Amino acid sequence: MPDTYRKVSALVIRDGCQILTITASKHPDVHCLPGGPEVAGESHEATLDRELAAELDTGLASLSHLGKFEATSGIDGALVRTELYQVELTGEPRAVQPGRTLRWVHPLDRDVEVSTSVHGVLHYCIGAGLLHAALDQPPHPA
Repeated sequence: MPDTYRKVSALVIRDGCQILTITASKHPDVHCLPGGPEVAGESHEATLDRELAAELDTGLASLSHLGKFEATSGIDGALVRTELYQVELTGEPRAVQPGRTLRWVHPLDRDVEVSTSVHGVLHYCIGAGLLHAALDQPPHPA
């Protein structure tokens, strides 16, 4: 039976048509959402604040819960259960950890490999009107 991962993820939207992704720590060719595992006794806000500082060198200005999402990992077949929050950051994000890179991903980008979770979130965001300009504007350069 595959593992189950529980995480809290941040959805950061730019220009109404791109979301912020970061390469996975163990799979540098796959982009995922910033965030990380839930820690017992820690609130989702505290988890995101900790993870955003560690991954992006920025803080959490605001957050809004969007829902719970499930996806099967395309990497190891594990079930990934994500609490997703739309967030505003306190500063300009940058990749802190060696070997990891940030990328603003447009739903029409075809030159970037995103996790199955990100695929699901992109579809949700378009349907919910969060990426209102996604289909009206071409992808920006990375």
